[in-house]
Amino acid sequence: VYGGAQFSFSDAGNLVYVTGSSGGGQNISIYWMDREGKFTPLRETPGAYNDLAFSPDGKRLALDIGDGKRTDIWVYEWERDILTQLTFAGDTNRSPVWTSDGRRIAYSSQEKGGAFNLWWIRSDGAGDAQRLSESMSRQLTYPGSLPPNGKVLAFTQANPSTNWDILTLPIEGDEKSGWKPGEPKPFVNSASIDVWPAFSPDGRWLAYQSNESGSGEVYVRPFPG
Repeated sequence: VYGGAQFSFSDAGNLVYVTGSSGGGQNISIYWMDREGKFTPLRETPGAYNDLAFSPDGKRLALDIGDGKRTDIWVYEWERDILTQLTFAGDTNRSPVWTSDGRRIAYSSQEKGGAFNLWWIRSDGAGDAQRLSESMSRQLTYPGSLPPNGKVLAFTQANPSTNWDILTLPIEGDEKSGWKPGEPKPFVNSASIDVWPAFSPDGRWLAYQSNESGSGEVYVRPFPG
């Protein structure tokens, strides 16, 4: 049995979470919970909500929503109760990750018959999504995958020999001149299952989970290494 928690913290200390079992597909609501354990609805309208992620300013919530046929990335502005769909291509789009300036969202996308690869798109919905990687191996993003400078993306990639590895993808450029993804570089490539990479707030460390000791534990390495 696999269990998972869908939640995210704001800088003010509030917690937003999705109730119910993991796996998606079920219609559920989204709630706030404060430090005293009191909770109030954030979005009562039921939906198949997953992978909640607060924007850096705490005013928007990125998430993926499934309708039984496909899954897409959306952004929810709860003060105005506006839900905006960002992705329209691919069969499954999941695991949104904000850049530190809140202008872009990276995510994993799977096209029909292909593997999950890395993409990103403007969080206001302007312009088209940009592909960041192309691989036959499954690639997944996680909360904390982007450091403060937003110039590198940490992700996991399926490896037939080692199960899962952690790689980093450099991204050069800016909004005016355009962005150009570089070549992925191995960061943790071992015989263990290495997953869930997350940068520290200053971008100098990368934490991740590994079963190197025989059980799942948290490890930290300096970045870039």
